[in-house]
Amino acid sequence: MILFIIGLLIGGILVYIILSHEIRGLAKQINVSRNFKTLSPIQIMDNEPSLNNLVYELNNLLSEYYDLIQYNDRMLQQLQQMTTSIAHDFRTPLTSMLGYIQIVQDSNLSDKDKERLSLVEKRIKVLNNHVEDFYMLSQLSSDEFPLSIEPQNPNRILQENLALYYDSLNQHFESIEINIGDDAITGDFDVAAFNRIISNLIKNALNHGSQYFSISTIRTSERTLNISFVNKGASESLDLNRIFDRTYRNSKDRSNASSGLGLSIAYELAKSMDMALSAHQSNDEITFTLTLYVR
Repeated sequence: MILFIIGLLIGGILVYIILSHEIRGLAKQINVSRNFKTLSPIQIMDNEPSLNNLVYELNNLLSEYYDLIQYNDRMLQQLQQMTTSIAHDFRTPLTSMLGYIQIVQDSNLSDKDKERLSLVEKRIKVLNNHVEDFYMLSQLSSDEFPLSIEPQNPNRILQENLALYYDSLNQHFESIEINIGDDAITGDFDVAAFNRIISNLIKNALNHGSQYFSISTIRTSERTLNISFVNKGASESLDLNRIFDRTYRNSKDRSNASSGLGLSIAYELAKSMDMALSAHQSNDEITFTLTLYVR
C-alpha cells in the first residue's frame, strides 16, 4: 500500500515536471511570437490530448490576432494616404482663390466691398493654414516628409528665430528671459524642420501664456542639449498625456481658429530627427523641453 502511494506521488511529480516544462516552453514561444510578430506555430513535444487541444486553440488565436494587426495596419495606411490626398487636393484651389482675391482687390471696389473681400481672404488663409498643417502631419505619419539632415549650430538658429519673434514676445508677456549659449556646438538636423519646431513652440507660448516667458539652453551632458521653453500664465490645466496628440485641442485653440496641430507637428518633427519633445506643467507654468544630440 505504501509502495503504491509512493508510486502515485512519484508519477504525479513527474507529470507536474513535464507539464511545467511544456508550459514554460509555450510561454517562451508566445513571447517570441509576440515580440518579433512572427506567425510560427507553437509546438510541444508531449502528445497529451488536452495539451494538444490547448496548443491548437492558441495557434488559432495567434493567427486571428496577427490577421487583425495586418488589417489595422492596412486601414491606417489607407487613412494616411487618403488624408494626404485630400489635403493635397485642397491646397491648389485654395491657393488659386487667394490669387483671384488679390486680383479683384486691385480693381475699383467700394470700401464696403473691399472690407468684405478682406474678410473672405482672412478666412481662406486660416483654412489654408489648417490644410497645410494636416498635409504636413499626414506626411510625417506616413514617413513621407522630406528631410535634409546636415550639421547645424542649434544656438545660432535659436537666436535667429528669437529675433523674428522678439517684438511679439516683448509686447505679449510682462517679462521675458533669454539664456542661449554662444558656444559653437553642432547637431545634425533639417534646418526647416527645426525652425518649424521652434516656431510652433513660441506660437504656443503666445497663445497660452501671458505673464512670463523664457527660453534657455543647457548641456545636460557632453552629447545632449536641452532647450527649454517656459511660459507662465496659462488659464487652464492641460492633459500632458494627450498634449501632443493630433486630436487634442483646448478651449484657446478653438477660440483663436487654430488647427490645434502645432504641438503634434513639433513632436513628430522632433521624433523624425531623433530628438525628444516633452512637456511639464506646474500650476500655471508650462515647460516644453526639446532634447537633441550635439557635439
